[in-house]
Amino acid sequence: LMDQAAIEFSRQLYLALACGRSVRDAFDLARRSVLVSPDVPFASNEVKKFLLLPEKTDHGFQLFSNRQRSPSDTSTAHGGSEIISMTALGDMTLSWVLPPPPKDIVGRELDMYKIISYLSNRRLIKIKGAKGVGKCGLVAALANYISIRRRSLLIDEIIWLPIITAGGRHDAISAAFLDLFAIFLEDEGLALHMPHDSRYREVSERIFGYLQDTRSLVIVETRPFLIQDQIEKLAIFLNQLFRGTIHTRVLLVSQEGLDVNVSDDVVQSEVVLDALSFGHTITLFGRLCPHVSERRDARIGTP
Repeated sequence: LMDQAAIEFSRQLYLALACGRSVRDAFDLARRSVLVSPDVPFASNEVKKFLLLPEKTDHGFQLFSNRQRSPSDTSTAHGGSEIISMTALGDMTLSWVLPPPPKDIVGRELDMYKIISYLSNRRLIKIKGAKGVGKCGLVAALANYISIRRRSLLIDEIIWLPIITAGGRHDAISAAFLDLFAIFLEDEGLALHMPHDSRYREVSERIFGYLQDTRSLVIVETRPFLIQDQIEKLAIFLNQLFRGTIHTRVLLVSQEGLDVNVSDDVVQSEVVLDALSFGHTITLFGRLCPHVSERRDARIGTP
């Protein structure tokens, strides 16, 4: 691709997007701009090199609205965590809180790409790996990455479970999620009896009713689940969640050997995180260790 073609295409594409045009319209306008530009030699050949992917996806959505935005429409930071403001999405005016991402991500780029690609056509993605391999850090980075690109990824909101209450929303739906985890972890009743429990039915119906009309990404961290009965309760809830909602997607973060069984009718994939390679480990250590990256001590160095 020639530099002149790339410059002309990028200029027109981002201008059209900023003016509120859909991704498809902006792409077509940018290609036409390259085709008629006097600065691009062999423009008819260059314009064929631009592709809008995935090919079979509807790109008729806007990334940016051309209406006047208010300060409350933007994401703000609170206590080091990312708060997703939902003001621009109708009645969802309260905020969910995400854990802060790690300072650096090394060697997980392919895993992140794989998970994001799965989100377009999977309802459940299981992320597994040995203890300490960095599952929650990767998913926290991924959640914050998605939170600022929700519109293009067709996601209205991201809900991290168990809920982070500090600085987040305090309303009926957040209380319902808190009650749900209390049933999972504190209630001594057997998983077999949970669907018939009046408290669980009330809580789950409130959650399903809220999620029914939203394109939510629910991230479930399974570290609090210590015994098999708790895991079975979670599995029952997830199966009912997929039956009771249409657009909800779930990222399930768990250790190897801990399996949450969900119906085969649910389109799902599994991503297993291995330990970082030696090269990536050294790179990450060099970035995070001040003595290595800043060379504060002349006696300390890398081999």
